[in-house]
Amino acid sequence: MCDYISDTILDAYLSIDQDAKIACESCVKNNMCMVFGEISSQKMVNYEQLVRNAIKEIGYDDVKKGMDYRNATVIVNIDTQSPDIF
Repeated sequence: MCDYISDTILDAYLSIDQDAKIACESCVKNNMCMVFGEISSQKMVNYEQLVRNAIKEIGYDDVKKGMDYRNATVIVNIDTQSPDIF
């Protein structure tokens, strides 16, 4: 699940900025997901929306399954830098 979430963010960036530099990791426990790392790009994506969509695609749509994409806690701590600093 963590790889899928991180890859979703990677793919989203590369689809809009092929020169982006991405170091993104995810951690999941119960109904919470943390995404963290560093990204160098001139573009921005909606991290929370991407995370929720990834969780939904995997099939976590009920807390009884361990997570519900609709009300999961999503914590994002990604440093976004301009390409010349990364």
